[in-house]
Amino acid sequence: MRNGNVIAAHLVALAEWLRNHQPLWQPSPLHHPSPAWQHSYPKLADWCASQAEHGPEDAEQAWMDERLPCDAPTELESLLAQSRALTEVPALTEVSALSEADLRPQARPRRIKARKWEQVLGAESVMAAMVAGRRVVDWCGGKGHLGRRLAARGATRQLLLVDHTAALLAAGQADGKKAGLNVNTVCADVLDEANTPLVEALRPDDAMVALHACGDLGARALHLANERGLRVFGHAPCCWVRTNTPNMSGSSAVGRAGGIHLELETLRLATADEGWGPMRRRELRRKALAWRLALDHLVRRQTGSHHYTPIRVVPRSWLDGDFETFVSHAAHHNSLPLPPSWDAEEVQNIGQQAARQVRAQGLVRAPFRRVLELWLVLDRAQVLVEAGWQVEVGTFCSTAATPRNLWMRARR
Repeated sequence: MRNGNVIAAHLVALAEWLRNHQPLWQPSPLHHPSPAWQHSYPKLADWCASQAEHGPEDAEQAWMDERLPCDAPTELESLLAQSRALTEVPALTEVSALSEADLRPQARPRRIKARKWEQVLGAESVMAAMVAGRRVVDWCGGKGHLGRRLAARGATRQLLLVDHTAALLAAGQADGKKAGLNVNTVCADVLDEANTPLVEALRPDDAMVALHACGDLGARALHLANERGLRVFGHAPCCWVRTNTPNMSGSSAVGRAGGIHLELETLRLATADEGWGPMRRRELRRKALAWRLALDHLVRRQTGSHHYTPIRVVPRSWLDGDFETFVSHAAHHNSLPLPPSWDAEEVQNIGQQAARQVRAQGLVRAPFRRVLELWLVLDRAQVLVEAGWQVEVGTFCSTAATPRNLWMRARR
C-alpha cells in the first residue's frame, strides 16, 4: 500500500466501518457485562451465552487458527468477512525470500527465539535497499540485532544504537565491532524531550528503524525522524496501550477527521490476541482474568459498588500460589477493601464464570482487533504522508512469527 490517496482512503474506510459497528467493539466486557448490542443482535447474544456456559476454548482456538468457529452465527461470519476485506495489505517481503541459511537454528544469536529472529530477518529484507549507504539508527532495539544486520549490508557500515539499558547497548556494541562495524551508542530515556544529546545524535542522512518500539516510544521515533530531517524511516508499532495519552483520536489530519475516539481500555483490544501464544502463557492469562474478576467480586461485595475495579499488573509469581494468597497480595498492593470473611471456593467459581462471560464477549469483538490495529498504523503512517514522505504499509513477516506484523517504511 503506497502513500497519498491510497493510505488516506483506506484510513477513511476503516474509520467508517468502525463507527458503524461501534456498539459491538467499544464497550469493554470488564466494564459492561451486559452490553446494549445484545438487544440488536439476539442470535449473537445467544451464541455468546452458550460460549460462556460451556467454555469458549474451541472458539478461541478457531480464531488462533484464523478460521471461523464452527457454530458461529451468520452475523459473526459477516463481520469477519468484512474485517478481512478491510485489513488486506500487501506483503512487503515474502517469507520464502528469507535466506534458509539465516533461518537455521545455528544462525540465530544466542538467547534470541526463532519467532523473534524471523521478525528481524523480515524487517531486514524490507529495509535493506532503503538504508544502503546510510548510517543505521536502531531505535529502542536493545542489542541491535536488526541494526547490525542492516549496517553490515551498507557501504558505510555505521550504526547508532539507542536504548535505555546500558548493558544491552554495551553487548550490542561489542558484537558490532566483532563484525567490523562502526558502532556508537546513546543510553537515554527517549521520551525525555529535554534530552538534547539524544536529539543532536540524529543526522539528516540517517536511516532509522524501530522494530516493535512500544506505544509512545514509536511515536517519539516518528516525531524525531520527521523533525530532524531523516531520509529513511522503518517502524513496526506494537503495544499501543503503553501511552501517556488517555484518549486517542488520531495523530494525522485524516485520522482526526474520522471521528474515532479510543480510550486506554479500547486500545488494549487492538493487540488483545487472547488465542495466540504458547498454551502455558494462554492458561496464565485466563487464570489471571478469573482471579482478577473474583477479586473484583469481593470488592463489590464489600463496597456495594457496581463498577469494575482495575488493579495494576499482576506479577507472575502471584499466579503460582493459591487463590487466597493472590487476593491478599493484590488487595494489599492496591489498597482494596475486602469482606471480613468469604469462601475461597465459592468466590473462585464466581470469578471463573465471570471470566468465561468476558471471554465469550471477546469473541464478538475479535473481528475488530485487526481493523483497530490497522487504523492506528495507517494513522501514524499518514502523519508522514502529510509531512511529505513517500510511505508504504504492509506486512514484514508471518503472523506465526508475531501478530504485530504490520510495517511502515518511508523515505523523502
